Amino acid sequence: MRFGGGSLDGPKQRRPPTVVEQLLLWSDSDADASPPIVAPANEPPPALQLQPMDDSPPQLITSGLIAVTLNESARRVRGVLATRPDIKPAAFAGRTRLYTSAAVARVRHELNAIDAKRCRREEMQ
Repeated sequence: MRFGGGSLDGPKQRRPPTVVEQLLLWSDSDADASPPIVAPANEPPPALQLQPMDDSPPQLITSGLIAVTLNESARRVRGVLATRPDIKPAAFAGRTRLYTSAAVARVRHELNAIDAKRCRREEMQ
């Protein structure tokens, strides 16, 4: 048994040469021949290329901006967001939760429902 040079898994697998290595080998070996045709390494196959849906980035806002938009207190908006498990943030910026316009509409609906329920209680008393 040799120390330091052998492998228990068998012969070492060689990786395919990169595009740069192929071009260097081509330039050293035959200057008159055309370069080898190599597919770009970082590009996915044409069938898997994703097309951008829209040029504009999504508009995400914080709970504070939701409160300003709805002209409500930030405490009420945060309370609705904390107690409704189906209203989830779309993204995070650090620890800040960011919400979509659908979440804003849902918060508006929930606040209106809370106010309507409160008004019905006051009318019944």
